[in-house]
Amino acid sequence: MLIKTIGSQRFKAIVSAYGANPDRWPAYERAAALEFCRKSPQKANQMMREAQEVDSLLGFLKAPQASEALHWQTLGLLMPQGAAVLPFAPRTAPLKSPFVWMTGASLAAACAAGIILGMSLSLHSIVDQRVQDVLVQTSIVDLEN
Repeated sequence: MLIKTIGSQRFKAIVSAYGANPDRWPAYERAAALEFCRKSPQKANQMMREAQEVDSLLGFLKAPQASEALHWQTLGLLMPQGAAVLPFAPRTAPLKSPFVWMTGASLAAACAAGIILGMSLSLHSIVDQRVQDVLVQTSIVDLEN
């Protein structure tokens, strides 16, 4: 949905939120904002200058990087009292145990059997429904004759 026209308040809100670069403005409002710039260049230039100052200041800043200690400290604050926050430890035991493979194979076989059983039951019910429909239709034809 393209916006046809905007006022100075909406233009100021767009420039304040997205900066002075029109490429960062919302696509559905960009044409209307550029039209506002063309119709009211003095107001638009003043608002754009303010936004360019903020953009230039923000351009000098680097995004902060959280340390691992801060990460775990934050998680500790979010956890209930008494709960331990343990870092992720990779699995040390290999998955070569026959028990693991047999369990996985059993689950896969059970899933396959369930799918096959479900499909066969649904096919039988479809066939039964078709037979029932044919019987109803033949009884209707017999009643008409």
